Amino acid sequence: MTFVSLVTGGLVGTIIMTMMILYGYMMKMMPENWNMITDGLGAMMNKMMGLPNSMGWLMHFMIGVIIHPLLFEYVWVGTFGITLGGAILNAVVFAMIFALMMIVMSTMMEIPEFSRMMMAIGIIMAHLVYGLVLGYFSTLAF
Repeated sequence: MTFVSLVTGGLVGTIIMTMMILYGYMMKMMPENWNMITDGLGAMMNKMMGLPNSMGWLMHFMIGVIIHPLLFEYVWVGTFGITLGGAILNAVVFAMIFALMMIVMSTMMEIPEFSRMMMAIGIIMAHLVYGLVLGYFSTLAF
């Protein structure tokens, strides 16, 4: 696993995850007047640091492209030595842990009540796909 393959996997996975989020809005699975990235993550950043809500997009991509892949490789696999039957399964389990953390964090966001379950299912699906992509790219050496 090289740094380039990890970051590339993070980028591809984040782009696919973002497309899934946007597709969920197009399919009316999420409320039209509430955006998970700007009104969820961005609003939390606004409350804590006074940053504009649009910074949620930057944080979304920074976590997915840089932070998550590096934590996976250098902490999950490197420091703790966790290998669960192959790189792809290992990355999926790692991503599912982050999905569960995000679902727990979403209770602190001002999410419309009727869409919480749908959002939780979407978070799990998106992180599953992200883990598959990151695991695949982590097996490549470029």
